[in-house]
Amino acid sequence: MKFVLPPLTPLFLPFFLLNLLFGCPYVLLRDGATCRHIDTGLYILTKHQIPTTTYTWSVNPAYPWLTHELGTDVLFGLMYQLFGLNGVVVAGALPLGIALLWSLVLGRKRGLGRFSSWIFWMPVFLCTTIHWSARPHAISYVLFLAFYYLAFLSKAAPRKKALLCCFLSILWVNFHGSVVLGLMILGIKLVGDLLDKLLGRKSDSFSWKDYLLPLAATFIGSLVNLRGLAFWDYLFAYLSHPQITQKGLEWAPFDIRMFPGSPAYLVLIGLWLVLNLAARYLPPSADLLLFLAFAGSGFMSARLMPYLALLALPSIGPAWQKLRGKPDDAKKTGMLPWFVSAFLSLLVIAVYLFDGQFKQQDMYVATQPTKTVKLLESLPPGTEGFNYDNWGPYIYFRLHRKIFVDEKTDFYPSDFISDYKLMLGAEKGWQALFDKYKLQFALVPKNGPLDHALGQEKNWRRVEEDEAGVFYLRKTN
Repeated sequence: MKFVLPPLTPLFLPFFLLNLLFGCPYVLLRDGATCRHIDTGLYILTKHQIPTTTYTWSVNPAYPWLTHELGTDVLFGLMYQLFGLNGVVVAGALPLGIALLWSLVLGRKRGLGRFSSWIFWMPVFLCTTIHWSARPHAISYVLFLAFYYLAFLSKAAPRKKALLCCFLSILWVNFHGSVVLGLMILGIKLVGDLLDKLLGRKSDSFSWKDYLLPLAATFIGSLVNLRGLAFWDYLFAYLSHPQITQKGLEWAPFDIRMFPGSPAYLVLIGLWLVLNLAARYLPPSADLLLFLAFAGSGFMSARLMPYLALLALPSIGPAWQKLRGKPDDAKKTGMLPWFVSAFLSLLVIAVYLFDGQFKQQDMYVATQPTKTVKLLESLPPGTEGFNYDNWGPYIYFRLHRKIFVDEKTDFYPSDFISDYKLMLGAEKGWQALFDKYKLQFALVPKNGPLDHALGQEKNWRRVEEDEAGVFYLRKTN
């Protein structure tokens, strides 16, 4: 009797969720910005209006600000209302798992074998961990692959494809704002196919309608947001903001020390190059341009590396198939394994949400000041103090106390951000700025420049520390 191995691919999602939710959910709660999305969502759900000012900012709470991630804010706020931090973890974990699964499926569809796909998938998995977090970008990974599928694999009619692109564009612009990546995918497909047609590599008829309809629909969909057409002005201003162009932490360039994500990123690029050379396979121009574009962008900004990783398997599939000299052996498994996968995934999520012994009590202690933040409760309301930007949303989330700054640094006045960066780095004149803003306490990263500087000041007292930060208080208090 021949033993038939059951389909493994559909079972990845429940297995992934089981390990992440019950093994290390804290990895999705490392970033204080998660708290901003929760609080903004709670603001909308309780006040029934969208905030238009930096209401958490102690310096000027009336300063203009408008969320551009409305969908994620409401989702996170609702999940927190219903299930606490466990709900937020699920909201981040589920799209991550779906994106990783879809990448695997697309790799199989484009020529990878049933075992080779899992081997090549390992560096994909490791590379994406560089930006695992309960943040809006997790949802953007799924939408990114949806656009890739529509542009490069779907045989749908242009009008149907355009309608799908418009719908996905509306979701994307309101859940993350990186819808420009969808336009980039569609544009590269147009340029690549046109180039192949001119070079004689593409014998099919070339119809502009097939490309321009989805592009136009995607752009129109992107206008359905709180800013309307002004969204594109905002996006340009954001990407050209000094805090972004000078490579703030979130936009830091490629760094090999980001383990294991950066080494895995190099492995994926190396695999693509080696397999194409070994198979003597020149990808269609659109595939080639797309892979090179995202490979290059990952070196410019590490936060873009996971997008290249998700493209890697379908990009190397054709070369691997040619190298093996075998036809695609991906067999249709029917819908039953997928229904089983969905049922098991929902079961895992339900146990995590409703079983009290798995309740997530707080954010990750190694990256957020979960202990020292409690000292702020003893200070009189209105007491001004300095805090590290990424901890600002967490402080407000825990205490609903106005903060000095948070990680929305591109929304603050440039002169204020200059002052903040000077203080954080304990550069010359930082003491005068502490006096200027009448700061009576400081919650700063442990062993950072400001920690060392405050430790040497006679009028500042080191009160408490935890795994992430140190709390200082002026001695006059």
